[in-house]
Amino acid sequence: MSVKVMVIDDSALVRKILAEVIGNEPNFEVIPSLNPLFAIEKIRKGEVPDVITLDVDCGRRLVAHER
Repeated sequence: MSVKVMVIDDSALVRKILAEVIGNEPNFEVIPSLNPLFAIEKIRKGEVPDVITLDVDCGRRLVAHER
């Protein structure tokens, strides 16, 4: 059984690096997500992770961008 890790970050580079590092570990599966809103949708659709890595500034930048 693999550990599902959701990587939430608005930076494509950070998502790629974390996905590569985590994905290279045995028994780990990565679920990438651009931002917390997309992550919520993935979880609602059944992609429930065991662990979440979260860029805490990601949401703040999204809100500031929409103003």
